[in-house]
Amino acid sequence: MLQNAQKKNRKILIGIDEVSKTPEMIKFASEYGRWLRANYPVYLICTGLYENIMEVSNVKNLTFFRRAATVKTEPLNTIRMSEMYKKQLNINIEEAKTMAKITKGYAYAFQELGVLYFKKKRTEKINDLIPALKSELFSYSYEKIWEELTEADRFLVSLLTEKPEYKREEILKKMGDKAGNYSMYRDRLLKRGIIESRQAYISFALPYFADYIKEYGSL
Repeated sequence: MLQNAQKKNRKILIGIDEVSKTPEMIKFASEYGRWLRANYPVYLICTGLYENIMEVSNVKNLTFFRRAATVKTEPLNTIRMSEMYKKQLNINIEEAKTMAKITKGYAYAFQELGVLYFKKKRTEKINDLIPALKSELFSYSYEKIWEELTEADRFLVSLLTEKPEYKREEILKKMGDKAGNYSMYRDRLLKRGIIESRQAYISFALPYFADYIKEYGSL
């Protein structure tokens, strides 16, 4: 099939969502590497969590994954979120900005809050939707994120739950004899999009993730 596409000057694009290190993915990636070496006109786009992409990239003989161009998704833009809420929900800009701020640019929160507002009763305010939003985030996103964190990562994020942001020195003091590993833990969590860094401060990048840890992190 690839040879026929090549003869007809056609190109093939393959897309894979939620990539992870499975036997099937490894087998496919190995085959795809052979197609590249044969100069077939085939291209691949993959999406997935940072750690899953890294796992596949580190498999022996799949070096093309490490050489491939990587695009890290950033939080959604506050202005664009606000304009989308304003237009699609027919609300004023102040309400739209409040909703955008609540989501912290997290795509799933942006989607769910929009759905909740669309379905809300006339008497309900934005703050009335927060419990339902937290329930959705906790059940369908944060539980999985928490399960996949290492004990070391859980240790660090559990120190960030009492206020919106922390200075580096505060965290080092809280970490005690584990302070020497701070940079490693922080960088790993930054790459996963769980925390964000602002100069010498760090805070959660996910809305209400601190609440999830305090309420369910010990389960």
